[in-house]
Amino acid sequence: MLFRSSILMFFVLFYTVGLSQIMTRLELDFMGSPGKNIPKSGIFSTRGLVFTVILFWLFLNAFVLIGLQVKVANHVRLTSADKFSFLLINVAMLCYTWYAVSTTRKSIREKYLIETGQCTDIEDGLNAAFCMPCTICQMGRHTASYDEYPGVLCNPTGIPDEL
Repeated sequence: MLFRSSILMFFVLFYTVGLSQIMTRLELDFMGSPGKNIPKSGIFSTRGLVFTVILFWLFLNAFVLIGLQVKVANHVRLTSADKFSFLLINVAMLCYTWYAVSTTRKSIREKYLIETGQCTDIEDGLNAAFCMPCTICQMGRHTASYDEYPGVLCNPTGIPDEL
């Protein structure tokens, strides 16, 4: 069965939350690089910063969409700048997520001494670009044994605290 674990389904649907759990589990910063003295909880933890980025992205999208709706309701012609602002916000979020996933994957490969495939140095970026949810699922399954321990959705690391 493809979705043996609820955590796998969770990573596919809400991959940024799964990514933040993996980053916290491995003590990586919110960009996916190894860090020192990163808080485990709070706004300045990896999870807190990832959620801040997500909330800021949602706020900007809502702000732009409301502005577009007001213009349409008042029969004001939408300019290319109006459309470009919406595109820019979402491309910026996609670039952040891509960078964070590829850097996290690289950190995992370096930590566990995993060799790259045929694509050598660009493999992490290609995996993050073309199959981001699958890449996050792979990282999650590599860094925790969900067959042995149950996944915990509302937890900074995604695994039970006693581990």
